[in-house]
Amino acid sequence: MDTKSSASDLLSDENPAPSSHHLRAIPHFLRSGANDEDKAAPPAAAAAAAAAAAAAAAAASSTANETESVEIEVEVGGDIQKALDEAQGRGGGVVLVKNGRHVLKRTLSMRPHVVLRGESREGVVLAAEMHSGPASSGRRRGVVVRFGEEVRRAALERVTIDYTGARGTDPVDMRDFKAQYRSKCFKNNPHQQKDLYVTGICFADGAENNWVDDCSIFRMGTNPVVFAKGSCYNTLRNTFVDRCYNKGDNKNGVVDLQGTYNLITGCTVKRIRGIVLHGGAQYNVLYANSFEVPVCFSAQDGGDGGENLMEANSVRIPRWHLSRAFFATNDNPGTNNIIFKNKCLEADADGLDRPFSDPDVIYSFQAGVDRPVRQDAWSLPPSGTFYAEKENGVKVQSASTRTSCTTMFTEPVTRFNQFCSNTFQSFRGTRATNQVRMRRGVGIRFAKKAARVTRRVMCVRGLAAGMF
Repeated sequence: MDTKSSASDLLSDENPAPSSHHLRAIPHFLRSGANDEDKAAPPAAAAAAAAAAAAAAAAASSTANETESVEIEVEVGGDIQKALDEAQGRGGGVVLVKNGRHVLKRTLSMRPHVVLRGESREGVVLAAEMHSGPASSGRRRGVVVRFGEEVRRAALERVTIDYTGARGTDPVDMRDFKAQYRSKCFKNNPHQQKDLYVTGICFADGAENNWVDDCSIFRMGTNPVVFAKGSCYNTLRNTFVDRCYNKGDNKNGVVDLQGTYNLITGCTVKRIRGIVLHGGAQYNVLYANSFEVPVCFSAQDGGDGGENLMEANSVRIPRWHLSRAFFATNDNPGTNNIIFKNKCLEADADGLDRPFSDPDVIYSFQAGVDRPVRQDAWSLPPSGTFYAEKENGVKVQSASTRTSCTTMFTEPVTRFNQFCSNTFQSFRGTRATNQVRMRRGVGIRFAKKAARVTRRVMCVRGLAAGMF
């Protein structure tokens, strides 16, 4: 393995970067006519997931408005952590990392109100050369970039993270989508190296309203991204995740999603173990992503909390992965998870299967069933999506503007357009982000001809947990 590969080399024809697109969302339950006469609407709390993700997506663009005027440049060989600390001392700002290979031997700790931005995604490579043992060793795993417990409105943009601590070896995986299953691909300690348990990006317990945008994460030691229990309103967007070394048992090699109200959108994820929701994960949204790994609702750490939305994703499972697009390892997965309008493909020895792909069906889990089942009694959203940018054909927000949403509100549905114009505002000079909460289990109350919607938001915090 060439440990000096540039980001442009890693983003080859074999590893194309995902297209960039920014999403703002309004859940269909906030619109008049959400119900029809014959079917019940899906549980209201699921709408809260989409609404909270809308806030997360918008918050994921607001900080730069406040900090663009402060910029500190870091050349190759410079101290990125020192620049982050200096920007924090100035009250926030942008740390611009110049193109080149920046070697990291310790964790970069993000700071509140600071954006760490690369000069270009292809040109800035954060080459992580740190090492760490497994969780069973009693030590906290190494992390390349960490959004800590008290970090708010921080961002990582336009960089490539490449783990180069594996001493001349590559992860064990298969390039051919139709290659036969290989158990050796899902082992820990590849090449007898036992110190590669390094995570790419971690949103720690308490990290709130942060984002990662337009990045690449290659060949991580173990989990490319972790949303710890207690993390909320964080966004992973337009990010390419490919390959990791440890993909075996004991919670390794996954995008680990345990928090609440987090959003993953516009991302490409491939050649890792999977994406896992557990540890009470609730009100999270995975929208318009391209996955070549399964999405698992795991029994680990109490299982998921339900009310999560999976919509408009492409989920293609290679034959060598020998898994399913969506599945549960828990006899009682969280209730009211919504799986809708995904395009799924599962390759196995018998050919190709396309489950959970009917665009006119809402899927969800039932107790004792490890795969999603049709929910024919639930009505489809009138707009065709639970997570839309438009209302009745009219664009609600500009995808190019940096806006945000105050999600604690009581507004008439019949005044929806006015509501949008009044509530989707810049965070500049406000503390609206810190007031965003959703009360667990309350969600949105609505009726067929109701004129008012009430939604209260409250974050549930806890200790960080591991993966399946």
